[in-house]
Order: sequence, then structure tokens, then C-alpha cells
Amino acid sequence: MKHRFVKIVELTLCAIALGISPARADGDSPTLQLKPCTIELVDGTNIQGQLAVQFDMPEHLVVYSPRLATVRSFLKQHVHAVTVDGQREQLNDKRDLTEEDKRLLGRVDWPDEPPSEGRKPAYTTETWQKPKQLLIWANPGRSGRFEEPTNWLSNGQPMKRWPRAVGEHYGLIFFEKDGTDLLFPACCERYVVRPRATNARPRHITTEAGADAEVRLNNCTGNIWIAPHAQFDGGGGATLGGDKHTFFINDRPYTGDPPTTPERFRELMESAQSFGRKWVVRKETPQASMTLIGSFGSGDETHWARGVTILEKNSVIAVGPRCEQSVGRNAMLILKSGAVLGKRSGNQAYKNDMFIHGSFLAGTPDEPLTRDVYLGISIKDSKLRIASERAKRFVDEDGPRGLTIAPGAEFEVHTRNPDGARLVITWHGILGENGNDDGTPPGYFEMLPEAERTINVNIFGDQVLKDVVFDWVGEGDVRLLSPEVRDQWQRVSFGAHARAGGDAVFRNVQPGEDLQGEIARWADAEQVMKWARLDLGKGARYPRILPSGGTFSAGEAVEIRLDAMSNPEMRYTLDGGDSGDGQVYTGPFKLTETTTVKAGCFHYPPPHFLKKWEEVTDTFTFIEGSRMPDQPGRTSPGLLMRTYKDNSFDELHHPSGKPLATQMLEQFRLNVPQGRMNEKDGYLYIGYVAVSKPGLYRFYTDTEAPSRLYIGDRLIVDNHRRYRYDWNPSGSPPLQSWGSLRLEPGKHAIRVEYARGSGFSGWPPWEPQENEPFEIGYEGPGIEKQPIPAEALSH
Repeated sequence: MKHRFVKIVELTLCAIALGISPARADGDSPTLQLKPCTIELVDGTNIQGQLAVQFDMPEHLVVYSPRLATVRSFLKQHVHAVTVDGQREQLNDKRDLTEEDKRLLGRVDWPDEPPSEGRKPAYTTETWQKPKQLLIWANPGRSGRFEEPTNWLSNGQPMKRWPRAVGEHYGLIFFEKDGTDLLFPACCERYVVRPRATNARPRHITTEAGADAEVRLNNCTGNIWIAPHAQFDGGGGATLGGDKHTFFINDRPYTGDPPTTPERFRELMESAQSFGRKWVVRKETPQASMTLIGSFGSGDETHWARGVTILEKNSVIAVGPRCEQSVGRNAMLILKSGAVLGKRSGNQAYKNDMFIHGSFLAGTPDEPLTRDVYLGISIKDSKLRIASERAKRFVDEDGPRGLTIAPGAEFEVHTRNPDGARLVITWHGILGENGNDDGTPPGYFEMLPEAERTINVNIFGDQVLKDVVFDWVGEGDVRLLSPEVRDQWQRVSFGAHARAGGDAVFRNVQPGEDLQGEIARWADAEQVMKWARLDLGKGARYPRILPSGGTFSAGEAVEIRLDAMSNPEMRYTLDGGDSGDGQVYTGPFKLTETTTVKAGCFHYPPPHFLKKWEEVTDTFTFIEGSRMPDQPGRTSPGLLMRTYKDNSFDELHHPSGKPLATQMLEQFRLNVPQGRMNEKDGYLYIGYVAVSKPGLYRFYTDTEAPSRLYIGDRLIVDNHRRYRYDWNPSGSPPLQSWGSLRLEPGKHAIRVEYARGSGFSGWPPWEPQENEPFEIGYEGPGIEKQPIPAEALSH
């Protein structure tokens, strides 16, 4: 029986030897169990790993790499034998692999395995912990929705719903930090996994042959591995973060000739697989790194905001045509031998193609270049023959075009062969208009005479260039703020397509000088710093202050955290001033006195005018003394819940009309009246909470939509701000906010206002959910943190 051992491992070891309990009714999964194993493929290849013994899949074995840096599956038809705990069992006879077998298997070595000799990539030195949860697409070959729980196996058990510990929050699935890995197993038939509007925060992701998966990544903290015959999309605004050295492998390195001609460059750009509309590398520390191996594209823009990003040898990044690329001031981008970076479609007419504010290295001192690397940027209309007022606005507002190197940026080339291993700054070879976003008419650049097709480079610091080739440049196309630094340049030359050479290519500029309608004040370092802020769009531009204001007892130190969807830079003030003038948020801070906190999100892509957005403000009030109990007289168990058609806090606090319905509940819960599930109603809860001991009590609300909690007439918990794409990188409850005060024994009036369906951004629209989170709780002397029990409530 070829599969007898598999059943022993997956069932007997799982259920008996390891004592694994089945999934509980509340949706929680058992602990993931891994066993060291040896997988012998039918062709004789041996692979060491750690077998996930709980997954009873009919066609797949699930195995982690020895360091737990990635996970993959093996189709059982490709496995000759498996050894676990000294027990070896044969599954199939040995044979040669067919071409179809090779397609389904992909590479058989582990990506994180250190090379036997030479320099070890940083990601091969990392050791990872076992995840809290491994989610595997339960039915390879069958397409479905990402957010449908029944499509997944969680630690070997079928999922019936997202566990409360993970939490599904209207388009947001909050995985615990570094706690969830995703695997889309190999299949001979293609299958498609798409989310409706769900954003997730997983750790490792593996997509194997046959799978076409999209996961909208709020923040991926681990390694991503895409097999050669798989597709993976990170969604509309993917963030790659974490504090470890990681890899992102798309097993498609380019082969063939380097992009020395526009035709070859265009071929490489157009063949790159899109990873998502926009993605950002934003590590938690500047020292952490992300290594990109293979071919990558984006539909829109790419930013390197924090940490080190390494584009490995013979790898490609092709960015969408509409927006810019940027290297932030806390980021470093390294291109290794043969790497290519450019646009994947369309020509960026007037904006910056790339803005370098941090560090850009072609090669490193430890690993110098052995082949040319290529940085492709768009051609510009050097004579500014603008076709529309819209195009003029782009020119006037966006400043210098092409490649811009800011004051203080690091720009270096390290080569082993100055004659054949250089940084080539050239045109990416694509002429097509960018959807007329820049105001150019259809076919504008195709009609531009070839002699006038040139690129622009702006060097606004004192960078010393070495081993750089400028191609497709014309007279005055390389602008210098510090022309004297050219005396220190070494081996700077011009390519075969350059329209001019020597001194004619360079143009010396001064701050304030008009550059053919451009804004030369970008050349001033202080202005670059001031104006290079850009909000990330609706939802992403709002930070969240946790807790979100309210009342606290004097003498208590309240820890404040700031979170935001796309991990942007956040700044804050404590004196009521503009957040743009405040300090950069680097971690939690504490308050001990009444304070107004203002916070904003900032990013550093290519220069834009400073855009003013809605500022987030929360007030924390500290009060002295202890509250005396109310004297309500005789009360009845439970509390009252009133439903109002208007869900605004103003209406809930001072109702102007009669409620649609009034109910008596034994404790706080969301009991939507019949026929009102799809309505954005307001809910008002009124009653008393009894405490038996004097002391400090903390109250909290954990709700899907905005909520407020009052004790007497004092606002204690102000959980008032909710945007659909808010998220919490720390993994704690995403919508929980709290406040505190000292209470004397007795009954205290409690009032909760819940604005159901409010606080969401316009896209995706709010959608009702029968089991939406709603929890009102407390903790205090002799009381652990818990929902307020029925016996403590009366009305």
C-alpha cells in the first residue's frame, strides 16, 4: 500500500502519538506539529525538512525548510519514500521525472539553504519560529474567495470561520504578528484565489505551480516564494516589512542578452510579472533586508521606504508607468551584477521616474559588479512642447524630471571591471503614452523625433560619480547643483545613443533658477525635506492613536501607540502643534497628565508640494479622586438597548426622536432588530454597572464601528475613529480602546453609544455582518479583564 506511511504520519502520529486535539467549536486550531523528515523523490533526490504531520491531504505532503524559513508541498506521486522519527515508508517506485513532473515540482532545493561556499546571503542566516497557524488552500484545483473560511485548512483542521483570535473585520483579516503562514499547493489544473476586499498580514507565503493567488498585503513580515508556473499578486497596496532578513523569490530570472538596446529593454520590462498595483518595502529597522530574486513588476509604483532592498543578480524590477519610484532616506537599494530596473509599460512624460533620498548602490565593496547593471527611465520632451494645460500643471507642480538624486543621498558604484561592469543610466525603451494621465495626446512620444528622445538626470548633491554611463542624454540633460564635484568623478562616459557628449551634456543650476518652467527650488535640501511629504491615499493617510483618547485616573501612566495601514512614517506632537513639525514616532510613549496628541502619516517618494490632510487628534484627560456611586433605588436585571435610525453620536447622545425599537438585554451584545441588519442604525445602551470593591477600574470597547462609553456623564472610552483600512501591526485587538477611573463600591450609571456602519471610507463600501465584533468589558480589583457579566448589570 503505497500511501500507508502517509496515513500513519498524518493520522496516527497526529492523533495518538502527539495527542493532538481536534479543532474546537469556536474555530480555534490545534497547535501546529512539525517533525524532522527526509523526503526522497522518485528520481532519487533527497530533501531534508520538517513535516507538518496534521495535514491529511489526499495528494500532498506539507513540509517546512529546516530553518522554518518557508513552506511547500510535495505531490505524493513525486515522492519515493518518507522518513520520520527513524521510520521509513515507501510510497512509489523510483523513476525518471517527466517534464510535467518538473513543472509541478519547481525547484527542489530550499531557497534559504546557505551556499556551500562563498558569501552567505543575509536571509540564509535567519532562524524562524514555528508559526501559530499554517493556512493551506484546502482544495487545490478549485477556485474560490480568499476570505471564505471553508476554503482553508488551519493546522490540519477544516476552518468553519475565522477564529476570534484572528478576527475578520469587514475587509481586514488580522493575523497575529509573525503568526500565520499561507500555502497555495501545486496542482496540474490552474485555480484562482481572489479576495473581495480583504487585507491580510501573513508571515511566509508560498504559491506553487497551477495557483493564481491574490493576497492584499497590509504587511508581509516573512518570505515570499513564487514557483515558476504560479502567479501571485500582492494587491493594491502591498507592504513588505518585518524586522528580519527576508527573501522574495519569483523563480523567473531573465536570461539572454543584456538590455543594451531599447528593443531588448522593452522586452524585459513587458515580460515582468506584476506583483501588485503598488508595493512598498518598509522594514521595521534600517538594518533589516529584503532580497528580490527573479522578475517583478508593479502596476503603478514602488517605494523603498526603510531597510535594505537587494535586487539580486540577473533580476528585474519593472514599475508601472503612472507613478514614481523612490528610495527613502532610511532605505538602501542595492543592484547586483546584471540587475535591471525600469518601467514596464508607458512613458512617464513629466514626473520623476526615480527619486533617491537615501542610498543607491550598484554593487557593494564586498561584492563588486562583474556585469553592467541598468537603470531605465523615461524620455522627456526636452523642448516642452506641451499639448494641454493639464500637462503644464504636471510640469509646474512636479519639479525636476527623470532621475533625481537629492542632497545628502548616497550614490555609489562598486565594480571589479570598469570596462564592462558599470551602472548604465538609459531609456527603458517604451514609448506608449501613459493613459494620457500626464496630459499628452495619444501617440505623442511615438511622433517625437528620435533625435529629441532624451532622458533627464538631476544631481542636487555633491555625489562623486564613478563608473557611470549616461545613455540617451542630450545637451543640458544632466543638471548639477555642485558642478565643482565633477573634478572628482572617475570613468563617467556616454552610451551609443547619447545625443551629446562631454561638457555639453551637463548644465549647472542654482537654487531659484527657472529650468524651462521647472521648479529649481527642489535643489535646496531644506525644501526637499519639507515638500517631499506625500499622503498615501484615503485610509492609509490616517494614523490611529491607541487608545483613542478618553478619561484616565490620575497617577496612571498610559502607554500610547500609533498604527497605520501601510507602515508610513508617523509624526506627532503633544503640545497641540502641527504633526508635520513634530517628532518621528519610533515606539510607544507614556502620558501621565492631560494631553492632546496630534498625529499624521508621511512618506518620502519623489517631490510633491506639501499636501495638507485631515489631522488626527485625540485628547487624554486625567482626573483626580474617586467616583461615588449613584443612588438609582430599586433596579431590574439587565440593561436597555434602544435603536435609532440616525447613527451619529450627536443623535445618540441627545436623541431628538423616538427609538425604532427598545429591548431589554441581560448584558452587552449587538442584537439587531428584525429587518434592520442592512441598516446603519445607532444603538444606545443604558443601565448601571455594580462594583463591590473600591479601586481603579479600566473599561474597554472592542467594536466593529465607532463606540463611546460613559460612566455617569463622563466620557471614559472614546473609540470614535474607525476607517475600514486601519490596521494594527502589533497584533493586539484592532478596535479596542479603553479608559479608566476610580470607583467606590455601588452602582454606577453606564451608557454605551454604538454608531453601526459609520466611520468607514467609501471604498470598499460598508457591508453588514451578522457576527460583527462587539464587546464591552472591564477589569478592576479582583476582576480579570472580561466582558461585563450579566450579574453586574441592571437598569
